[in-house]
Amino acid sequence: MIASIERGLVDAVARGVRIDSLTFAGNGDPSVHPDLPILVAAARRLVRKLPHPVPVSIFTNAARYSEPAFVDALGACDNPFVKLDAGDHETLAAIDQPRTGHDAVAMAEALRPLGNVIVQTMIVSGRVDNRPSVLGPGYARLVRRMRAREVQIGTIDKRPAGSGVLPVSEAELTAVATRLRASIEDIPVTVFYQDCPSGFPDVVPPRWTR
Repeated sequence: MIASIERGLVDAVARGVRIDSLTFAGNGDPSVHPDLPILVAAARRLVRKLPHPVPVSIFTNAARYSEPAFVDALGACDNPFVKLDAGDHETLAAIDQPRTGHDAVAMAEALRPLGNVIVQTMIVSGRVDNRPSVLGPGYARLVRRMRAREVQIGTIDKRPAGSGVLPVSEAELTAVATRLRASIEDIPVTVFYQDCPSGFPDVVPPRWTR
């Protein structure tokens, strides 16, 4: 895998492609790879050989937060994007449906020493609506406990496996962001939204009136 990454970087440089980031992501969570710490260390060595600075990033749910080696690997990334979809256990379980126990408070405490986490939150409506949880005190406490450097919120842009889970409109997403900024005023909140989320051209997101 390391050799493949190196070949890709060399090829991109040869073609004059300016690389924005070397990012660990995929169809699943990269944190489940048993050699993630080795891969992150190798990625850092490889990007130092490039003609311009390239950050190392990762998208993860941080399920392995109890493993010091995994936390160290996150800390070695310039942009550790960590998924957090609610501020209470019940809503988190309903959205993410983890197969094993996932304690968000313990996760936040484990990631706190990094002080560099970018929290990413998916706002949804319908059968599961996480807006009350995200706007509640539990979510703000988790974000602060992690000492997150930024919060990024968006919505789903393709139909999920579970039926009845819907995206929210841009206006609703902006409203959530505005209220979040008031509760965590020292942490920036960024909104990501597509005009026509793919997979939902026939769905009008319900308006939130709570």
